[in-house]
This record gives sequence, structure tokens and C-alpha cells, in this order.
Amino acid sequence: MTIKGDSAGVTGGMSAKFARQKYGRYEVRMRTSAAEQQYHAVNILWPDSTSAKCSEIDFAEQTNDLANISFFLHYGCASGVQTYAKKPLDMTQWHNYAVQWCPSGVTGYVDGQLWFKDTDPAHQPDQSMHLTMQLDWFPNGQPTKPSTMDVDWARNYSINGTGSPAAGSLASTPQC
Repeated sequence: MTIKGDSAGVTGGMSAKFARQKYGRYEVRMRTSAAEQQYHAVNILWPDSTSAKCSEIDFAEQTNDLANISFFLHYGCASGVQTYAKKPLDMTQWHNYAVQWCPSGVTGYVDGQLWFKDTDPAHQPDQSMHLTMQLDWFPNGQPTKPSTMDVDWARNYSINGTGSPAAGSLASTPQC
């Protein structure tokens, strides 16, 4: 799948209607054109309904800092209430991104290597979530260059029998 963003800011994304679950593992293989700071390629776990916690897990986000990948765990409704990490990464190359959300915390992986972990109970989402993939546009008043986000595949798994069965699940589900 390719999501394109043009010079006028016309872009897109998609949201999974399946695997709406509390806890799970989500994986996406993605690359970007990395041509434009105003476009942010992002893989997100989004809440299935509104919540007092305003939870959101951005487990692979290319921000205007094109040399790094970022992870944001939003846990409060006020702007900037989050924990985060960033890692130098050439996002024009294919990489595998994963987030594992367990009752004990949220962990993030790039190419199988752990790079984010938050085990604070106050930061954990309080409801079921689902995967979205989108190319967001954040205009800054400068001309916008076209950009792309390529996704080779996306997967989700239930954890320890929690949540609903995932389409295409592995016989052995990830453990917390």
C-alpha cells in the first residue's frame, strides 16, 4: 500500500475495523520517501471510543526531524502529556516496527530491537484500541513537496488470550 501526500496537502490514511482489543502486539513494515518535513508518516494505536485518559500510542512516527523515528505514548488530554523516545533511522529503507501492549506496560521495537518501554500504570491506556496508518500533513507556511508512505504488511496478535482473535494470528501468541 502507498499513501501519497501531494504539494497541496492532500493525503490519506486507513484504520483497521478488526482487532479492536485491549492489549496486543501490532507490527508494520514501512518506509517513507522522507522528502518533506511537513508530512509525518505514522502508525498509531487509536482508542475505540473517547476516554478520560485520551490515550494514543504512536509507535512509529516520522516527525519533521527526518533523521529520526519517534515513539509517543500519549496518556493525558493536555497537549504534551506523553512519554517518548526517538532513534536515528533512515526511514527511506524498509524497517519493521512493533508495539506490544500488555497489562504491565507498553514496549516498542524497531527491527526486533527494543527501543521504548513504559511500565507506569498511570500511563497505560484504559480501553480497547485499533491500528491506524496515516500520512499526516502539518503545514508550516512553506511550499510542500510530495511525499509517500509505503506499507508492505501489517499484523496484529492477541496477547495471552486477551482481546479478540486476530485475523492471521500466529499459532503461538506473544506473551507478556
